[in-house]
Amino acid sequence: ELKPGSSMYMYDLAKGRWAKQLGEAPFPIMRGMGGTLQYLPDRDLTVWYACVGNTPGGYDEGMWAYSAASNRWTNLLSGGTISGLMRQKKAPGEELQMAYSVKHGKLIAVHKEMTFAYDVASNAWSRVADNPSGGLDCQSVFAHDSNAGVFLLLGKKGGQWSKEPWKLAAYEAGGDKWETMEIQGDQI
Repeated sequence: ELKPGSSMYMYDLAKGRWAKQLGEAPFPIMRGMGGTLQYLPDRDLTVWYACVGNTPGGYDEGMWAYSAASNRWTNLLSGGTISGLMRQKKAPGEELQMAYSVKHGKLIAVHKEMTFAYDVASNAWSRVADNPSGGLDCQSVFAHDSNAGVFLLLGKKGGQWSKEPWKLAAYEAGGDKWETMEIQGDQI
């Protein structure tokens, strides 16, 4: 018998095995290309974001939050809303990279040359800055350094085959600006 649940799988450390998240609807369809899943430790939530781009407003787009405590999904923003924001360049599109800052309560996303912030408390996206190198899931590395309080992006304009040099840049969410870091020693 098929039981209802999302297409998310979780690893149970105690049992040493994977299990599908089971529970009652609603839940996202997690097939979107280039979507992202981020854990928000201070809120004990996991956020799923997908804006596919080639199926605007499609059934597999949207932004959802999963609570392990209640085993429930909440739809934060519908696929149509996300698609509309993406077309206005107010939210990221597909193949993005995202990281979370507990200090700022924000998810920061890089998509190509654009940087976006999602304010968790207000459930709202905004475009905050342009980044100095391209941010794409298959062509860059993006992470939050909680010790330094900045987001780090390693990438290059024009994508992986570009003749441009790799750049390491830092973004501070409170100041909404990027700073290119000088690479000491050998180039990347």
